[in-house]
Parts: sequence; C-alpha cells; structure tokens
Amino acid sequence: MKNVKELQLMNIRSLKDTGAIPILPITVLVGENSSGKSTFLRIFPLIKQSIQKKTNGPILWAGDVDDYVDFGSFEETVTNDGSKWMSIGFSFDAKLNEVMARYYWSMSRFVTYDSPIEVKYSIQIEKKKEREYVSSLVVELNDTLIQFDRLQEKSTSVQVDNQIISFSPEINDEFKESESYFLWRAFSGRSIFGIQMPAVASWILKLFNEKIEKQGTNRVERDYTESALFAIGEGLVFKLSLNQIKDIFSKIDSSSKKNAKRDITNLIGNHIKNIIDWLSSLSEEEQQVELNRIKLLYFAINYFPIEEYIREYFSQVHYIAPIRATAERYYRLRNSAIDEVDYQGKNLAIFLNSLPESRLNQFQDWTAKHFGFKASVSRTEGHLSIDISRVGQEKKINLSDTGFGYSQILPIITQLWELSSRKKAQKGDAQIVPLVVAIEQPELHLHPAMQARLAEAFIACIDLAKENGYSLQLILETHSETMINYFGRAIALKKLNSNDVAVVLFTRDENTGCTVTSTSSYDDEGYLTDWPIGFFAPED
Repeated sequence: MKNVKELQLMNIRSLKDTGAIPILPITVLVGENSSGKSTFLRIFPLIKQSIQKKTNGPILWAGDVDDYVDFGSFEETVTNDGSKWMSIGFSFDAKLNEVMARYYWSMSRFVTYDSPIEVKYSIQIEKKKEREYVSSLVVELNDTLIQFDRLQEKSTSVQVDNQIISFSPEINDEFKESESYFLWRAFSGRSIFGIQMPAVASWILKLFNEKIEKQGTNRVERDYTESALFAIGEGLVFKLSLNQIKDIFSKIDSSSKKNAKRDITNLIGNHIKNIIDWLSSLSEEEQQVELNRIKLLYFAINYFPIEEYIREYFSQVHYIAPIRATAERYYRLRNSAIDEVDYQGKNLAIFLNSLPESRLNQFQDWTAKHFGFKASVSRTEGHLSIDISRVGQEKKINLSDTGFGYSQILPIITQLWELSSRKKAQKGDAQIVPLVVAIEQPELHLHPAMQARLAEAFIACIDLAKENGYSLQLILETHSETMINYFGRAIALKKLNSNDVAVVLFTRDENTGCTVTSTSSYDDEGYLTDWPIGFFAPED
C-alpha cells in the first residue's frame, strides 16, 4: 500500500465541496480565519478518534476529554444550507494482488502489472430518526466503480459500473434494514450496511458454480472456481480483455507435471479458459452482467484489506493542537512510560523522562543542530522539570522561564523527531503505513527566524523517516509567510523536491458562506505557481 494521495470533503461545515485536495509529504493549508482550513485538517484526528472507540454511528463527533477534536454533532457539522448528507472520500494506490496472493490464486505470477490499483473510496453519511448511518459507499478500483446505496424503501442497491446487480432473495433479506445497519461504522472493515462481504462473494461463487456445472465442467476444476474468478476479476480491473486473459493462460506449459503445484496451476488455468469460452458464447448484454458480477466478487474478496489499510492509515495519524500546554515549573513524577507526546504536549516531561539515555542524547544532538538548544529533564523529590540550555552555554533554564516560544515548539519537534527516527523498518514487511502528522499553527509564538528553522526541521524529518524506511506526511495549517517562503527556498537549493509540497488556499465566498479551495505548487526554481497577488496583504 502507499500513502493516501487525495482527500475530498463535501457538505462539512463551510466545505461544500473541496474537490480532490492533494496530500503530499508537505501539505500547507492557508487562508483567512474561519475559512475552513482547520476543519479540513481536523478530519484526520476526527477519523482517528472514530476508529479508536466504539460508537453508535459512523463518526465520533465529540466524546471524552481525551478525544482530539470536538465537532459537536451531525447537525452542527453538516453544511448549513439545507444539506442532509455529508461525504468523506480519499484515494490511494494499492498492490492488492501482492496482498491477496497469499490467500488466492493470482495472475501476478504470470504477468507484471505496470502500476498498482488506484483506489478511490468515499462514504456518504446521513441522519434519520435520530440515527446516523452510512447511506452510500463508493469504491473505485482503477476504472471499475462499485456502489452501495441505501434506498428509501429500506433496501440496498448495488451497482457495478452503473449496472444494478440483482441478488437472490436470501441476500436481499440480509440487505434489509436492521439494527446492525444503523450501528455500522465508517471504517469497520468487514461489513457494509450490516451484511458481511464474504456473503456477497459466496453468493456469486454459488451462482457461477451452478451455471458452470450446466456446461459439464469437470468437478475437480469446479473446486477452483473461486480462484479462477478471482484471477479473471483481477485481470478485468487491470483493464485486460477476456482474450488477453485467456492468452496468458494458453501459454502455460500444460505438459509439465513435476509437482502438485504445477498440477493445480494447470487445473486453474484450464478452468479459466473454460469460463472465458463460456462467457464469450453469451450475448453482449448477458456477458456484461456476468463480467460485472466477477468484478463484484473481486471487490468483495479485497474489501477487507482495503478497509484494513484505511484503519491502519488513520490510526497512525498524530495531531498537534493549536493551543498547546503552557510550561509548568514542575511536573509530577509518575512511574508510567509513554511512547507518544499527546496532542497538547501535556505529557512532554513524562515522555522525555521515558527516553533511554542514548535516545535522549540523540534527540538533544538533533535539536542542537536544527534549533541551537537542548532540552533535558531534572528529577527532584517526586517531580520533573524541563530545562533548556543553548548550544555553547552550560547554564540551564527552566522551560517556564523561557517564554512561550520554546513551550510551543518543543511538543512539535519532539513528536516529529520521535516518529521519523524510529527503528528502521524491517525489509519484507507487507506494508508500512505512512506516518501522518497534522499540526495547527506550528508557528505560534515563534520569531520568523525560528519559523524558518522549524520549516527546515520539517524537511529534515521527512528525509530521516525515509532513511528509516518510512514515509512521513505533514499537514500544516499556518498563517506563516516565512514558512511558505522557506519551502520555496529549499526547493531552489535542491533540498526539497517541488512535487513534494502543495499549498492549498481556502477562501470564504461572501455570498454563499461556503469555502472555495485552490491548490498552488512550486516550480523547480522555488516560485509558487497560480498564487494570488497580495494574498497575505491587508484589504484596501
């Protein structure tokens, strides 16, 4: 799996339709106050808190004091223009054939695909009779569109490439309204509207076995129908024609009988060719119906790894709030050991105290290099205190005596360093979920020179994470012209690639009250393209 590439929101507060906003290693959100940029950024921790706890609806809008963000409720979140639904959608690349090849017979052993599958995933949320639910799920695999819609007559419509798929009565019964339908969570993994996706796959498999049996197919081959249909569906999603798929298996050396695996390969390959011959004998209309059922089977089998990745991605989101904890002179010493700075930096002293001495020394060397100071922890009579010392000076100053700048920047750089310097990822891992850090107003209380240093540290963390086998995505909501200029300068000096940064502009339409978004990028010389003149200047 790869990073989430784009995020699109519809009917969420002032964000009527953001369009597809690129999510790059550095995504900078800028705009006037109340223009919607914070709403966009907070979707990341909102989904994370919805995944972490059991809920009575798809999204946990507000919860306990330890939750990251508070959106209030569905009514307070949906766009105030009469809208009855909202939508969250994103896209990412997935090598599903590599993930599922462990469990299913995949064509990837005979053909190398030029690129992974592009997955587009979106849910639509509604509320009726005091209950929130997912009213629509749309998943696009390359150009194959799968859509589940809850209809007003309390039934579910399933479409593949805009063609409605008919189900047997027993499957339709499972689609009918039930309590589990209302309790279905947005990213729960295995079920849609209360129905288990394996039930969909099983029904399609049963249907095909009945049809294939009428063609006099060998019983042994029929046992491999699921593998055969999965391989055909994989080829269709990768935009291969039936003739191309058949040609691939026609080249398998059927004379080789050296081992059982080759026997199975031949059996499945022959079965695939028989199924394709049968499909080719159908009318164009009948053939399209069967092909769409095969695509739906392929989707149903792959549904769990898709949502598993989504859950893992948003579980790895780290959020840093705009109002961070003020420095205390002393913190109570506890025997707890933590591995993450909380979103307000309240547990910073405990985190630093939990670091092994070697790790603390590495962190101090890193802050000395990028910011010219070191942070250390003192222990006295059951309490901790954070001390700051400038490079070249032995004198330590309690964090509470250094001003707001250090207390505001320290939680940010501590979290970033810890994430990007984690133990090197193991080679051969099936997938390494990206590390996402969403930060509101990182420049708060910082002098412009320190803002530039922070921007430099962002770039350094991305490089450090890459060295350790991770990818780091930073979502930054800022008013800092200094930081935006620094990214351009870094591109000009070849410290940063121009395609690794996007600047998203949020503008509130005075007539509609809705936000209009546009994206600006840097050229290879570090200059912003499509940047509105006077964006940071006061209005006349």
